[in-house]
Amino acid sequence: MAAALRDIAEVFGTETDPDDPTYFARPSETGAENFLDQDGNALDVWESFEIPYRYRAFTHTPGFGRIGYRRTAEGDVRYVPVRDERGIIGHLWASDEENAASFEPLEVGDDATYRAGLVWLERLRSAHDRGLSPSAALAEVSATADTSAGRVAPACEPRTAALAALRDRSRG
Repeated sequence: MAAALRDIAEVFGTETDPDDPTYFARPSETGAENFLDQDGNALDVWESFEIPYRYRAFTHTPGFGRIGYRRTAEGDVRYVPVRDERGIIGHLWASDEENAASFEPLEVGDDATYRAGLVWLERLRSAHDRGLSPSAALAEVSATADTSAGRVAPACEPRTAALAALRDRSRG
């Protein structure tokens, strides 16, 4: 463990101090103390930190917008539901006007949905790399025969909604 901590410190150019607080707790004489909310209840660090961190993959384009389609749009998008054996897991969406396309997960905290969403993002990136417009990418990846990450029903026609409304609907 000491060697691993030394190597990490070298990579980051800083010493690792076991007494430093983390997102999850602060060190104490007897172990670690949870961070508490205003009512004195332990904070749910998974919900507070990990879920928002995971969700960034679906809303922020890697490489400062130079790699793949943008993953956010101000206006309307065309979207289709993606289903697996449990039901709808999210929506694929695209906007030619804003050169944007992504997957909007219904439950990013669910590992299967999260992993499926990453597969859809990779499919969209591949379509982008081949020069497809966002709407052409939506059509192509929606028709994929690979159902390992869910599928879009073959007869499903894209609908239109504001991305903000689609995201609100997905969250709640």
